[in-house]
Amino acid sequence: MPITHREYDSRSGESVYTLAEGGEEFNLAVEPEDRNRHRLTLWQGERYDEHNHLVAQSDLLRLSYSGDREKFYAIVAKVFGEKPWIQEALNLIARMHPKWVQEELERLRKETADDPEYQAVPGHEPTIYRTPDGYRLEESKGNLVPLSNFTGRILEDVVVDDGSGEIDRFFTIEARMRGQQTRFDVPSQSFDGLSWVPKHLGALASVEGPRVRHLVAKSFRLESLKSLRKVHAYGHTGWTEVGGRWVYLHAGGAIVGPGAPQFSGRVVLSGKPARRNFPEVPVNDPEALKEAVRATLALWDLAADEITIPLMLSAYRAVLGEVDYTVHLAGPTGLGKTTLAHLAVSHFGANLGSRDQTNFESTANSIEREAFALKDQFLLLDDYLGTPEHRKILAFIARNAANNSGRARLASDGTLRGDKPPRALVVTTGEDLPVGESLTARTLVISLPEGEGPDLFRGAPINTAQAAAREGTHALAMARFVNWLAPRYGELQATIEQRRNQHGYAVSDRVQHNRTPAIYGNLMIALEEWLAFAGEIEAIDAERRTALDARARRAVLAAIQDQGEYLGSADPVERYRALLREALASRKAHLRDPDEEPGPGVHLGWTSPEGAFLYPAVSLDLAKHMAATVGEPLTISGQAMNKQLLGRGWIVAANPDPKRGIPVRKRGQAVLHLKSEFLEEG
Repeated sequence: MPITHREYDSRSGESVYTLAEGGEEFNLAVEPEDRNRHRLTLWQGERYDEHNHLVAQSDLLRLSYSGDREKFYAIVAKVFGEKPWIQEALNLIARMHPKWVQEELERLRKETADDPEYQAVPGHEPTIYRTPDGYRLEESKGNLVPLSNFTGRILEDVVVDDGSGEIDRFFTIEARMRGQQTRFDVPSQSFDGLSWVPKHLGALASVEGPRVRHLVAKSFRLESLKSLRKVHAYGHTGWTEVGGRWVYLHAGGAIVGPGAPQFSGRVVLSGKPARRNFPEVPVNDPEALKEAVRATLALWDLAADEITIPLMLSAYRAVLGEVDYTVHLAGPTGLGKTTLAHLAVSHFGANLGSRDQTNFESTANSIEREAFALKDQFLLLDDYLGTPEHRKILAFIARNAANNSGRARLASDGTLRGDKPPRALVVTTGEDLPVGESLTARTLVISLPEGEGPDLFRGAPINTAQAAAREGTHALAMARFVNWLAPRYGELQATIEQRRNQHGYAVSDRVQHNRTPAIYGNLMIALEEWLAFAGEIEAIDAERRTALDARARRAVLAAIQDQGEYLGSADPVERYRALLREALASRKAHLRDPDEEPGPGVHLGWTSPEGAFLYPAVSLDLAKHMAATVGEPLTISGQAMNKQLLGRGWIVAANPDPKRGIPVRKRGQAVLHLKSEFLEEG
């Protein structure tokens, strides 16, 4: 018999036969590819010696088909000459190969019966085997077909609830390859396609072609039947009710009330929110907690009271639950706006800094996701430049926070997805002010004039504050505050709106917009709760508490009264002027005598030594269009705008007939006759 030796490789399922006759020796490899087809390779000497002749059939062949064997032998004869004994060996292998493979498999089963690394995976026919070299499929013809060079199982099926009504899902996988065990997470929708294999298992991990991917994925599932754990996780921070009690979620788990059972759930956050981790509150070190609270109160002293106190009270207010306003820190570059904002954010985790903020160059979608995930926390949105895109983002965030609404979004199947309004208290910084009366009224604008920001020199108190922020001192104080709030959080929520309205009513006659009293009320509630907490843990005495209360009330009142200045900057007449100037500067509009050649953009009217003559409807429509593109509509009517222009003294001449309105007839056109300075700065 020309077959002198055979070897079986359990890793690949390949059988190698040694053929010899008349002093010549060849090797034939038979590698299974699927149920009926094989890949044959014939060579002399060393298999991978580049100087040797080697015959490898490019197309898979069916070993049991004589026609396929004859085609393979024809190639052998062409390369090595006629070798009838090789053809005889091929015919013998075709008959005996399935039996010999079965014998090898049976031997392997006996040798590995007690080895956990070699196991038949239950629940699939034909049988799939888990081996140290990966999964193998036993075909009906006796072939052991490789599926992958790794094995594994799903440890956890994790459902993540972000509070929107939607869920996310991922699997925690444990995989083994080449004796190394690895654990990682895979999005549920990516699992079956195995696109995660190179990322988590490396360059040497392989699946034997796309036709067997589903078998590898199924093998993982079958291996997980007895051990799979289903886990419900939370995908946001902030308050939630668990088992009839309120807990505050953060990246490290949850804060519960004093003496309450520990939280046994899981919080799954990704990206920047994953660093919002509160330190554990020490139960046997009350002095450390008192010092932490005093360190947070020291932040009030870093700049003028009307700057620091409303900002820090907003941090305390964030953890009390839903808010309907935003904070904007405005002032020239280099005065410490962002530094103060970072110190406010430091109440929500140790060593939070610039990498934990976002900015206006981020997409509106990413900002929305982060503001939704950071429930009952601060989100710092830095570097507002007043550009159209920045104004649009700021208007979206502020308006949706005030109205507790998000954008309508469609799922891939066309259904409406869950609403995701901002649930963080958003703090923005920038040199420019927000634009628009309704936007400014929703925003607590804190201005840092020259000379009133924090002292940023080396050795200044702010350096001590920044060190405390890095060490988590402010976050420790906030964690203890949340721990103090937990037992009574439900009661707090039941009364918070009434308390806010009562405080707001007390100042309603001192402010210009009906939303401003609510901002004042929110800050007063934060003040009352924080000082009550600080007093109860004896971080401050009664005298100190009274002094801090009076000081904070003065500072907050000064801050909200300053809102009048910013609301004035949102005057519709001034916006109208600014928008027309912007249109002319950007060549979206032009001024020319009606008899002259047309210029770029919209024809607004003309100028002369007598003043500016504007087409009223055309000019207002253009201004409204430009305002709408940045997300802050100019909603005033034409008649109301004309009346305000007249009342402000901008109209040079008005129609003497009140019934005909204010525009006058010039050159056959109805126009507004305005002062020449109307389109100039200032």
